[in-house]
Amino acid sequence: MTRTETSSPGGHAVTGVVDRPHGHQVDTASQGDEDRDMHLLRLSLDLQLDAMLLVLGASAAMTPEAGIPWRRWLDEDVELAHELTSTALVVKASLPASLGPDLANADPDVIADDLLMRYESMCGLLSDLLSRWVDSTPPWIVQVRQALGCCQERVVELRDHRHHRRMTAGAHHGRAEAGSSRHSQAYLPGELLG
Repeated sequence: MTRTETSSPGGHAVTGVVDRPHGHQVDTASQGDEDRDMHLLRLSLDLQLDAMLLVLGASAAMTPEAGIPWRRWLDEDVELAHELTSTALVVKASLPASLGPDLANADPDVIADDLLMRYESMCGLLSDLLSRWVDSTPPWIVQVRQALGCCQERVVELRDHRHHRRMTAGAHHGRAEAGSSRHSQAYLPGELLG
């Protein structure tokens, strides 16, 4: 294999060709540009996810009188993050770990089961929180009840999906049973780090 330097002593890129087995050749300058493009796309997606969470926090904390359309920006940021993620998948760029491991090859049912664990755990946590305020109802309890309702609706949808999957799996009955035993414990943040 013959390799050429990709940069000159002055730091400028030098176009070269690398001989590959079976007669294939790759332009090293083009490969470098592609790697750089993938890196820039990944960084942009990282920054967009950070920005989206910052806007999320601001939209919850700030009053409408601030004059900044936080909620609209949040909706637009979700769409932008979706577009950047879709583009990264198309060009096979690496994705932030927060979007899930090997998202391009992930099984949608596995993702749905992981989400079910999270929403079930959130329901338990929010229900426990509400049970501590039976005798008094501070104003913020209304938002907690609404959040619990949303989580419960999502749990119903996810359980319906899992039930439908089991009903149609047939030949994969053993796999579904193995998957169900995995969800007997609650998911709590930080457990994935262990």
